[in-house]
Amino acid sequence: MKQVRCFNTGGYNLTEGNEYQILREENGFYILTNDRGRTVRYSDEFFEDIVEEAATVARTEADVIRSIEVEDRTIVFTDINGDLQTITNPFSTDQRMRASCGIKDVAGLNDFCRNIDTEIDRYEDDDYLDLRKALFTAGINKFIKNSQHNAALYALSTAISDIDTIYIEKLDELATMTSEIVRNPNSGNDIKLWVFNRE
Repeated sequence: MKQVRCFNTGGYNLTEGNEYQILREENGFYILTNDRGRTVRYSDEFFEDIVEEAATVARTEADVIRSIEVEDRTIVFTDINGDLQTITNPFSTDQRMRASCGIKDVAGLNDFCRNIDTEIDRYEDDDYLDLRKALFTAGINKFIKNSQHNAALYALSTAISDIDTIYIEKLDELATMTSEIVRNPNSGNDIKLWVFNRE
C-alpha cells in the first residue's frame, strides 16, 4: 500500500512529518487511519508522496584502484567515500648524484611512501594494502616512463627501516635489478638499492 507524509495537519488529528498508509484513494482524497486511530477521509493536499532515495552502492577497494589516474606529478583517485583525492608524486632525479651518464639517482622515495600513507591512514576501517600498492606502482611507473632524462637506468635507494615492507616488496617486484640489504658504514642503516630500466 502507498505511504504518504503529512506536511499540513489542517488541525485534523494528523502530525506534520508523520507517514501514513493510504487505505484507499477517492477523487483527490485519501482514506487513512489518523493519530486517534480512526479511519477518516482527508484531502490529498495535506500530504506528499514519499520519495525513496536510491540506495548508495558501497565502493570497494577494487573500485578505488580502478579509478587511479596519474597526471604529471599528481596521482588522482576517487576514494572509498566517492570523493576525489590527490597524492603528490615527489620523485625527482638529482643531477649531482650519478654514477655515469646512463644512470640517474631518483630522490623522493620516502616522501612518496609517506604521502600515500598519510592519505590512506585517514580511512580507519581498513589498511587498504592493495590500494597502497596500486598507488605506489602507478607513481613509480609513470615517473620512470615519462622522465625528462634520457638515462638507461634509474636508481632508488633508502634505509629499509624508513619505509613499510609493502613498498619494499613492491619495489622488489617492479625493479629490473635489486641489491642485497647492506649496512651503510656512514649511518649504520641497512640500505637497499632498486634499479629500473626505462623501456
